Amino acid sequence: MVEISFDYLRLHRQCWRLLRAVKDHCRADLIRIYGPEYLEKESQLPFVVGYVLMTATPTKQIGDLLKARLPGVQVTSKVLEDAKYVIEQMVGSGAGALVVEQILPRALDLCIEFEIEH
Repeated sequence: MVEISFDYLRLHRQCWRLLRAVKDHCRADLIRIYGPEYLEKESQLPFVVGYVLMTATPTKQIGDLLKARLPGVQVTSKVLEDAKYVIEQMVGSGAGALVVEQILPRALDLCIEFEIEH
């Protein structure tokens, strides 16, 4: 039986770092679309994902957790593209290698190699 020992705290920190980077990069647009209080506290940071996805859909509000889009705001994929840019930059900086190069080899003695196609 294989026991998986996973560094959840490290993964959590990386995810929080990514969410913060997306929030900071998309801040002006998210405030314009949802208002300055779209996030009221740090613990709501995961809601950034919902807000980013909602900007690219005609849905004005999802449930009671997320604030509704302000009236007159056009649906575009700009914020989604901006979030994509942040994720690509973070992965390009080596942050995406955390699981493949550090967690899996230590936890499972498992190494994964990727071939890059050009």
